[in-house]
Amino acid sequence: YYADILLWNVSSSSVERVFVGHEDDIYCLQFNPKYPLLASGSADQSIIIWNFESATPEYIISQHSDCVRCLS
Repeated sequence: YYADILLWNVSSSSVERVFVGHEDDIYCLQFNPKYPLLASGSADQSIIIWNFESATPEYIISQHSDCVRCLS
């Protein structure tokens, strides 16, 4: 499994940021361009709301009873 989110710079073909925090496969992502936040849902039954600029978790929601497969 791969539990990290990689933000790639397409122009330079290099990884700019790595978001580390999930413990199992990541199934979904949602980005809000109005705020610097990224949300991710995972097979580890959690949602992490990330600070997009620093790639650090702002909130972790882990009360789900199953995998998180969709965010909106």
